[in-house]
Amino acid sequence: MFNGSTGISCGSGTRSERQALLARGACVRAAVKVAGLLILSALASACGRAPAGNEDAAPGPARWTVLFCADDPGAWDMAAMGANGEQIAIPLRLAPAEFRYLRLRRMDTKEALILPLTPNQLRNDKPPASEAGFWWNGSNKEEWKGRHLGIVQSPRKKFPAPQGMIAVMNDGWDGFAGSGFGHKCFVNKAQYYCWLGKEIRRTVFEIAVSNGPLSPEEERCLVSDEFTNSQPEDKTTTLLPSAPPMEPRASWRILFRADDPSVWDKDAVGANGEQIAIPLKSGPSDFRYLRLRRMDTGEALILPLTPDQLRNGKPPASEAGSWWNGTSKEEWKGRHLGIVQGPRHKFPAPQGMIAVMNDGWDGFAGSGFGHKCFVNDAQYYCWQGEEIHRTVFEIGVSDGPLSREEKDCLVSAEFINDPPEAKTTTLSTESVVLIASLAGSSKLTRDNFDSIKSGMTEDEVTAILGLPLNTSTRMGTHNGHEYKNRFLVWKHYIPNQYYPYLTITVTISGEKVSGKNWIKIGPKRP
Repeated sequence: MFNGSTGISCGSGTRSERQALLARGACVRAAVKVAGLLILSALASACGRAPAGNEDAAPGPARWTVLFCADDPGAWDMAAMGANGEQIAIPLRLAPAEFRYLRLRRMDTKEALILPLTPNQLRNDKPPASEAGFWWNGSNKEEWKGRHLGIVQSPRKKFPAPQGMIAVMNDGWDGFAGSGFGHKCFVNKAQYYCWLGKEIRRTVFEIAVSNGPLSPEEERCLVSDEFTNSQPEDKTTTLLPSAPPMEPRASWRILFRADDPSVWDKDAVGANGEQIAIPLKSGPSDFRYLRLRRMDTGEALILPLTPDQLRNGKPPASEAGSWWNGTSKEEWKGRHLGIVQGPRHKFPAPQGMIAVMNDGWDGFAGSGFGHKCFVNDAQYYCWQGEEIHRTVFEIGVSDGPLSREEKDCLVSAEFINDPPEAKTTTLSTESVVLIASLAGSSKLTRDNFDSIKSGMTEDEVTAILGLPLNTSTRMGTHNGHEYKNRFLVWKHYIPNQYYPYLTITVTISGEKVSGKNWIKIGPKRP
């Protein structure tokens, strides 16, 4: 899923006035990537944890998990991609298991509303018994030519509702105004958009959740649980003086999007007539990057690659880091296609390992398609050395330039000591990456890393390394048993290097440390 926090704005007023008006406020990015530039480091420090010993210091902005960022509510609760291949929505089953707040944000103005919400309310489709204040409509129900998704506000507009009102929720023939997506009463011809009861132009809305704590600015964006004196239509908001623009992403040419590697390098269409692969000769003649993406979760890995390497079938001389296998060679009942990762597993390879590349009797793990060692019975699928269920992989190429979020998906050039299977990835979407600032990098030492032992609790780990600046959770079933792994990630950057100089990942299983990973990359060669 994609995580982040960027500038928001709310209405003006005091705490007591917030029952009728949202307070004015602004919050900056919960964490920003630091590439050794002091100005970005300063921004990251400003959003970081309060200094030790300063009990009166206000908390920084909450960390938000983005579930949806689009102008089409039809993508809600789906693994959906935008026109440029960016993740715009994830299934709600991948949302955090625990959270206390939902944030709805207009991406054209950065105005935001924050609503107390729990996971069991995320799909709510009914007004509360009191029908007072604000509540969430997560049904995305299609009625009267429009879908209905957003923060609803009282009072109920009994039939006939005011002509032209945008209804964010319907209850029988009655309607409720609000903020988000809805239909226009007695017009009923298209999708409409609104903010605090007033129609607005078509815009992208972002929906995100967080477990808090909220910063003072974010608390001022909390919508009240009832209205006093004025009706919700009269509520107003103010804007931040300068909201940061979205960073453009690279344009990707898709070569392959399927769960069957046999269609690689072919002109192939899917069951519904959609193009799922093209011949490589029809692809671009010039590119610098390859992106492999899981379409079930949106996770992505990006590898520097040139056109002459697209059909590569051999490991590099160093056999270090990651490289591409573009052969789709069929061996041991499975085809082999994907991003390969060192080290070489000499024969006999670990039983059950998914090999994405073979070299004689030896094998290499990785991400993509392969065979299961010493099982050799079918096509298998894997992600960073771990077996996953059958899924669609997308392979795209681009000449760049990469956005900062995309750069964070670049796979490392060198693995040190620990196996690459433990490496985690981020999603290549807006507002996904949380990066450590230079101020917190003093704890990211080899000695501290070595002191992390199996069986430690998360609190014991953070006492040694400090707070992680990126976390993710992976759930699934293995050999008939359900599992839930939590990944904690720390990153450190050095000047003039856009990728992390050091990445530390700690895996938590059953509330105890079960694995750790140290990835260090030398300075970029001129």
